[in-house]
Amino acid sequence: MKKWVIGFILLLTLTVLAACSGGDASTANASKEVDTINIGYQKGNTLHILKESAILEEAAKEKGITIN
Repeated sequence: MKKWVIGFILLLTLTVLAACSGGDASTANASKEVDTINIGYQKGNTLHILKESAILEEAAKEKGITIN
């Protein structure tokens, strides 16, 4: 029983360390500046409403970003 508990704790510790180690792609891409964002719109979607009202484009234009 004692070996089973120690093995479980070791496995749990290794799993947590593996999940926390290394940088992921989102962190690496966060430092890059974005000039253009490509968005696919669907009918009835919240993004579609933003596109029709041009709120999204205005907010992006203030930051120097173009939306396709």
